[in-house]
Amino acid sequence: TMASPGVVQDITNSGNNLILFTFGTTYNIDTYNTETMQFSSFVNSDKKALSALYDTFDTGIYYAEKLVDPITGSVGSQIIWSDVNQNTTRVISLPEENVIQHFGIGDSGQVVYANNNNQIILSDSDGNRQVFKVLNNFNILAIDYINAEKGVVFIATDPQNEERTNLYYAKIDDDSAELAATLIAE
Repeated sequence: TMASPGVVQDITNSGNNLILFTFGTTYNIDTYNTETMQFSSFVNSDKKALSALYDTFDTGIYYAEKLVDPITGSVGSQIIWSDVNQNTTRVISLPEENVIQHFGIGDSGQVVYANNNNQIILSDSDGNRQVFKVLNNFNILAIDYINAEKGVVFIATDPQNEERTNLYYAKIDDDSAELAATLIAE
């Protein structure tokens, strides 16, 4: 049975709610309850949503949205969190960051993302942030958090050949703000 037009982005840990993107004259992030078959509008904006994920506890949704400066035309993106009842919305990334659209969720409700400064950020919906500098100059394309290892895995372009991508792993050390990445697969 067709539930709704759109592209599925994520499903809650309980398995009963979906995040959907629908596009028209505006960009929408919608939710769909699979038990009640109810469709709800979550975000309706002129800013293009790039990706969205439920937080660990299904209490909110992190989403990346594309920004276009109306004066200069420069393009950027930011990470936003909004609780599922839409009572609280917070911009998670800093204004000068241009975040990648493919981010991950940590085990304590945090979001992990990379920015244009070769940094990996672990942040929560309250604004608590840990910033890690990646030692190699990677162009990170997608990232996720590994709960059991307290580390990150990411896809980045090969520093020697920009047309190739590799999979890397970096363990997060509480005593260091630097991450040394290990090549997992070419």
